[in-house]
Amino acid sequence: FPVTILQVLAFNLIDSQPKPCKFHLDTKGWFAKINEETFEAHEQAVLGNKDAEAEELTDIITVCVSMLEDMGYDQSARMKIQREVNEKNGKRNYLK
Repeated sequence: FPVTILQVLAFNLIDSQPKPCKFHLDTKGWFAKINEETFEAHEQAVLGNKDAEAEELTDIITVCVSMLEDMGYDQSARMKIQREVNEKNGKRNYLK
C-alpha cells in the first residue's frame, strides 16, 4: 500500500517524542538521575561541545518523562500538563 504524507508526518512526530525508560526509581533516585544528566550537560557546555550538550539536555527531558511515567502520568496526562504549562508561560509572556 502506498504511504501517505500524513502517515509519514505522524510517524516522524511520534518517533521524535521522548519515550519513557523502563526504570522504576524512588524520588531520591529520580532526582539523582536528573542531577547526573544535568552535570553531564554542564560538562559539555563548559567544553563548548554544543552537539553533546544538546544530547545531554535531551537526556534530561527523557529522564523527566520517565519519572512522570513512573509516577502514573501517561502520555495523554503529560500532554495535558504540558498544554497547561504552555498556557501559563504564554500568560507570563515567556514564549517565543
